[in-house]
Amino acid sequence: MKKQKEQGQALIILAFALIVLAGMAGLAIDGGRLYVLRREAQGAADAAALAGTRKLAEYIVECTVGNNDAVDKAILGMLRNNGFAFDPSNPPNNIDVKAWYVDRNENTLSYAFPAGEPGRAPGLAVVIINEPPDGATGVRVRLVVTETTTMLRIVGQQHLVASAEATAMTGPAHITQFSGGGMLPIGFPVQQVDRIVSSGDYEFTMFDGSGAICRRDGVDCPSNPAAQASRGWLNFNYIYHWTWHSNPAATNPNGINLNGSTSSSLNRVLSTSMSNADLKQWAEYGAPHPIYFGTRGNASRPDNINDPLRYPLDGDFIVGDPGARESTRKIICDTHMGQVVYLPLFDYVQQESYMNSKFVSPSNPRKFPKGQFLYYHIVGFLAARIDSCSGGKTIDGTFMSALIGGETVGPGMGYNSNAARQGSCPLGTYSIALWR
Repeated sequence: MKKQKEQGQALIILAFALIVLAGMAGLAIDGGRLYVLRREAQGAADAAALAGTRKLAEYIVECTVGNNDAVDKAILGMLRNNGFAFDPSNPPNNIDVKAWYVDRNENTLSYAFPAGEPGRAPGLAVVIINEPPDGATGVRVRLVVTETTTMLRIVGQQHLVASAEATAMTGPAHITQFSGGGMLPIGFPVQQVDRIVSSGDYEFTMFDGSGAICRRDGVDCPSNPAAQASRGWLNFNYIYHWTWHSNPAATNPNGINLNGSTSSSLNRVLSTSMSNADLKQWAEYGAPHPIYFGTRGNASRPDNINDPLRYPLDGDFIVGDPGARESTRKIICDTHMGQVVYLPLFDYVQQESYMNSKFVSPSNPRKFPKGQFLYYHIVGFLAARIDSCSGGKTIDGTFMSALIGGETVGPGMGYNSNAARQGSCPLGTYSIALWR
């Protein structure tokens, strides 16, 4: 009798041990699955919030009436690309998605998804939202994913639940600057960056036979901007910025300081001449002042010189001087061979008549230069490696990366239905970033 009792007790202990082992195995297996699922859900929510906010930013920047369905498609499309397909007409049982518009203070304004869901904007009655609400500067996405357990169901745990939430914001980008060495005084056309990236051929040649910047295989030498725009050397002591010249200090009505003082970092109109000595020094040590870049012009718009979306005024206008400058080219080759350097990117060039029509004209001795001088509108920076200088008067390089437009978000007014319908929106660079 005693032996049978001992055997019964052993079976009970064994059964309990098996349950404990199964629970431990379940924690290891299903716990690992839950960790991965949470990471995947968070990555999908981040990407979806950015996608929805990017569509919202398009409406703000282009001054067009927003479409809530398009925002929904952007959100759901990015979730699908990240492995969480959600069909509103036949939603899966294990995925729940919700999204809201938020203002600059992260207050919830209304639903972005589901489309047409009633939402309550501050101070307004409940309405059906067909476009983003006024003041929207971002999108918040919440994703909840449920999966069945494998081992933990033995101990009564039937489901794994992973939830993730992300908020992305859009707003005017802060003025971005580049300071310090390595910024060469050579303007690089942003259109050529487009060609380099789209072709996948990252090798280029500066100052080829026609003076242009081309792919190294000789293809895609741009005719617009004109060749002389591509071969100009930039005068880092002759830089105009609309913010400074349109609203100069009261003691400085001409927008410049004739004593050469840089009381404002935007005031860099210091010398009309660009001596070979200056150019050689910049070629070796880089720009002596901060360089600020602005909004890239929208070349798809009609060519109207007074259209601020085609020809933005923000950012620096740097005076350029065509010429061979062989001694400066040699310094670049000797100093920076095999190293990464930076070049200002420009989207268009203008002449003296344009500058006189848009800027406060400086007094002597620093009037806008005439003749061969051009004004390069700076929209970003290019990082490139200097490879060789063996082709006569050329410099061969390899594209590394480019920064075009602003990158630091400072949320501003946000979406405005009246401005969108009137097509009147403030000029500025907008960017998108994850907020939390």
